[in-house]
Amino acid sequence: MQWYVRILANQPYLILLISGALSGIAIALSLTLKDLPDFSNPQDGFESRGTEISDKLTTWTNLLDSISHVGPLISNPNLGIRVRASQEKRRKKNEGRKKNKRKNRNRDKREIDIYKMFRDPELAALKTPFHDREKRSYLLQNKNAWLCGDPVGDYVHVVYESTRGESLFTLRSIQSMCRLEALYFKNQKEFSELCETKGPAECCPGWSLGGYIALLHNRTSCFTIQETDVKSTLDLAKQCFPHYVSGALSGVCAGNYMACQGVPPPCVEHNAIYTILHFLTDRNFLSVKGDGTKLQYAMSFLPLARSTAMMPLYTSLDGQDIADGSTRIVAMDLGIKDSLFNKYLLEDANFLFVAVALIFISVWSFTSSLTITFAALTSILFAILTAYFIYTCIFNLKFFPFMNILAVIITLGVGTDDTFILCKVWNQSLRSFKMNEKTPSLEELVSFTLQHASFSMLVTSLTTAAAFFGSIVSSITAIRCFSIFAGLTIICNFFLMVTWVPAWIILHYQIMSAQVLHRRLPVERLDNFVTKTLEIYSKFTGCVSKFFEKILPMMIVRPRLMWIILLGLGVLISFVFLFYPGLRLPNTDQLQLLKGNHPVEKYDLQFRKTHYFNFDYFLNILNYCSVTEF
Repeated sequence: MQWYVRILANQPYLILLISGALSGIAIALSLTLKDLPDFSNPQDGFESRGTEISDKLTTWTNLLDSISHVGPLISNPNLGIRVRASQEKRRKKNEGRKKNKRKNRNRDKREIDIYKMFRDPELAALKTPFHDREKRSYLLQNKNAWLCGDPVGDYVHVVYESTRGESLFTLRSIQSMCRLEALYFKNQKEFSELCETKGPAECCPGWSLGGYIALLHNRTSCFTIQETDVKSTLDLAKQCFPHYVSGALSGVCAGNYMACQGVPPPCVEHNAIYTILHFLTDRNFLSVKGDGTKLQYAMSFLPLARSTAMMPLYTSLDGQDIADGSTRIVAMDLGIKDSLFNKYLLEDANFLFVAVALIFISVWSFTSSLTITFAALTSILFAILTAYFIYTCIFNLKFFPFMNILAVIITLGVGTDDTFILCKVWNQSLRSFKMNEKTPSLEELVSFTLQHASFSMLVTSLTTAAAFFGSIVSSITAIRCFSIFAGLTIICNFFLMVTWVPAWIILHYQIMSAQVLHRRLPVERLDNFVTKTLEIYSKFTGCVSKFFEKILPMMIVRPRLMWIILLGLGVLISFVFLFYPGLRLPNTDQLQLLKGNHPVEKYDLQFRKTHYFNFDYFLNILNYCSVTEF
């Protein structure tokens, strides 16, 4: 130890050069040889691995992917046969229709705008070259084309609730939902740019409760529906609900009615009732017993794909209370949850700069030295980046979860504490030598300081690092990675605290002892304003030192009985809360990334399982398992 004390006291520049060069090389290698961390999916790493439950969940997820629309398996073989037969029948029918069109000599006279016909009932009532039967058949076939098919979960969807506690299946509430959708979504520039375009429509109208009621009663839009239309649709939904629950009414009924025998024809018209029950209304809306018809939550699907392209649209709506006195939008699924988290993470990084600024002021006030303050902050930065080098290049760990960023906050606190300990012991050694009326040598000062401060820093660093490294046995990947990175930062911080920072303290002491600043820039020649500023700063630092050295210890030592009672009560209350209400495990399978009242997070936590369409995967699994077992 003495050899290091001699080198540090006599050659502080050498210690600075070696520690700074090693840190610089490590930082350069880590930033050039490896890719920077990717936080595009902040939920990565929070799945448990190697446990019995995690293995079962992995198998379950693989099975879900296998029976999806792009998977190699199908949940119901009979359904696949029916679908292929229906597609073959439709193909032959389309070929026959094309042949008839070629034979027709008056085709130009028979062309009409189907989209306008559907949107305007008066135009649909006009005489056209079509025969009545042909016109009716052609129009019915293209209404669904105007709707761009049936809704799917990959489209943006929003959730409505009543502001008055009423049912949403009323004329006022339905038109209110249409109004909110038109004002806050369809009126945005991003909506027209990203809107799905299929069939005869320039932009698909979307799938909403009011839109399907208008479709069933030949209205131009949901703003023109009548009270009788709403009531008749509600009665029809009650009539068809038992067929939906039994599985007889499904999404394939409109295209192939023969596959849904026993279902009343009005129930399969335009697939409207199935879509209303399956996609647009909540599961508590109707019951087989018919004892409730209150629609608490309604959903609307927009012709926009769920993706990060929805960020500008959400930004234009962020912070607004989307309500009009009758209904409000309480949740939405835009497919931007991870992107929003990354955006908020970068915005919250500003608070990290605020923390660094406060630490800078605290260290500067306590040490009265910009040199030591600079040394403390740079040592913390070097410790974090050197730990990142060991993590990525030496340990070759490729996964860097966003949870590792918390190590920055921990290292700031630990590094600042170590700096305070070093400076405190250094000042105490100076005072002790002066009290003994002895002029100490630099080696004696360094030896006394390191002998007392390094042991304290070593104990606190080892215990803290051991606590982090102990979490490496966790089954959660993100926690294991965090424990490794946080432990490495603490160790790197300790080595820099006994090399980099003491060297700067020694340089500062040498400069102040030699009074270099006073020779080059005499204080008496300074401007009066600068002189007064220095006096104010000197008084401020003196007050800070007095607070830490006299007032704070007195506040802790003298009323020690009060602190013992308060801390004892705190421990007792903690034990009470530990058993009542007790620790509660999460009751949702969704990882919460945002605040619970955020509309994007609220959808995952509260509304993901309130509608039937979100259970399609599970129903497919049950069908698949029953078929394979049979």
